[in-house]
Order: sequence, then C-alpha cells, then structure tokens
Amino acid sequence: MKKRVVISAAVAALMLFSGCEKKESESVRHEAEPAAKSQTVQEAVKPAEGAVVEESGAKAEEAAEGAMAEKEESLVAQKVGEAAEEVEQKASEIAESVKDSAEEAASVVVAAVSKPAGVDAEALYKSKCAGCHGAKGEKYALGKSNIIAGQPEEELLKKLDGYKNGTYGGAMKSIMASQVTSLDDEQKRALAEYISKLK
Repeated sequence: MKKRVVISAAVAALMLFSGCEKKESESVRHEAEPAAKSQTVQEAVKPAEGAVVEESGAKAEEAAEGAMAEKEESLVAQKVGEAAEEVEQKASEIAESVKDSAEEAASVVVAAVSKPAGVDAEALYKSKCAGCHGAKGEKYALGKSNIIAGQPEEELLKKLDGYKNGTYGGAMKSIMASQVTSLDDEQKRALAEYISKLK
C-alpha cells in the first residue's frame, strides 16, 4: 500500500506539475502572444514604412528633377532670347551697313555717269602744242616764244584766254588763235595744268 501511495503521490505530483506547467505555458503564451502580435505588426509595418519612405523619396526626387528641368528650360529659354536679340541687333547693323554701302555705290555710279569723261590733257597737248613747243614744252616755238614748260597754271590760263579772245600774243597771236579757238574752258584749264607740270 505504501507503493500505491507513492505512485499516487507521484501521479498527483506529476499532474500538479503538469497543470502548473500548463498554466505557466498558457501564461507565457498569453504574455508572448501580444509580443508576437506586436512583433508581427512591426514586421508588417516595417516594409510598409519602407514603401512609404521609398514612395516619398521617389516623389521628392521626382519633384526635384521636375524643378531642375523647369529651371534648365527657363535658362535655355533665356539664352535663346538673348541670342535672338543679339542676332537681330547684328542683322540690323549689317542691314544698315549694306544700305550705307549701296547708297555710297549709287552716288559713285551717278557721279561717274553724270560727270564728263574728262579731258585727256596729254593727248590735247600733243595735238595742239607739241609741234611747235616740243614734246615737253622745252622749245622756243618758231624761235620767237618763251619756253612754256613749268610756267604757273594761272598765267598759262590767262595767256590761252588772251589768244582766244585776241587780247594777247603779239607776233604769234594769229597762229595761237587758230589753236585755242576750238578749246572750251575745261580743255583750257586741263591744258594749262598739264603744261605747268612739264619739266
């Protein structure tokens, strides 16, 4: 009977121990459940938080890129505007320069067309004077006149006018009159200038 009591005591102890363990296990389980649930929630929240942070970061990055692109577009537009103004100014300057050049060229053409061809004083001298006065005005014409090369232009012009209107010339008056009668004022001036430069 002692054996039975010991077994019964052992069974009772085992049951008691088992019950305590069960209660302890349930207690630990109840205490662990909220912690586990909390941990599970935290584990579930972490990726969500990461996704929110990533999404916020992506949106912020996208917004920053958009702002930079907008700023770059604004700078490009400003540079294009400045370049356009510069091109317009240069084009205006070139147009003004071309206009001035065209006006200048037109005035030269008009002057060339309206101005007589001029007098070939050398050819006139050779045809009218060289026969008596020499190729360079160095001779005494018919041994009676002065050397005409290098005389002052105004003095020569007065003599030519005198020969033409009959107020100058002495013995050579009639010969010289036949040479200068056909000369106009421009030809007389050109001839006087040419003879004054002969040496």
